[in-house]
Formats: sequence, structure tokens, C-alpha cells
Amino acid sequence: MAWTVEVSDEFAEWYRELTDDEHESVNFSVDLLEELGPSLGRPHVDSVPVLYRFQGPPDGYYPSAGLVRDRKGKLYGTTASGGAFGNGTVFTLKP
Repeated sequence: MAWTVEVSDEFAEWYRELTDDEHESVNFSVDLLEELGPSLGRPHVDSVPVLYRFQGPPDGYYPSAGLVRDRKGKLYGTTASGGAFGNGTVFTLKP
């Protein structure tokens, strides 16, 4: 079964800035993703760097949704639990 890979505007902008060698590497991974879909394994599925590892209260547990980026590039997100009262947190990361 062939899978369809959709890219965001942010991805397209990032992709345009890559070198030829980086394009080749990304294209290879996207081709594999189109072929194998969710069953694609490492290293292709986890090549995005970890920006932060949550440590639990009061830090938060289980980031629960995608990140939102503001106009200055700062990232915002939420966790499903942890925080001062155990009900989750809102966090920000600077790029």
C-alpha cells in the first residue's frame, strides 16, 4: 500500500533552505515513509532532535498535542498531567 505524505508550509520553507545533500537524505526518508507508512522504523522516524525531556512535577508529564509557534519562533505546547496541581502544564520553548 502506498501512503500519502503531506507537508506543512513550515516544512516546505525549511526544506527550501537545505543543501543538496540534505535534500537527498530527506527525500530518501520521505520515499520510505510513502512506501511503509506508520511501520517505518528507526532511524527515519526519530530523526527530529529532542528539544526537552519532561521530568514530572512540577515540570509536567505527557506532552499531549502539537506545538504552536508564534511569529518570533517561540514554541508553545501543553502536557496532560504534572504541574503544580497535577492537571498539566502550558510550556514554551525558545528555538
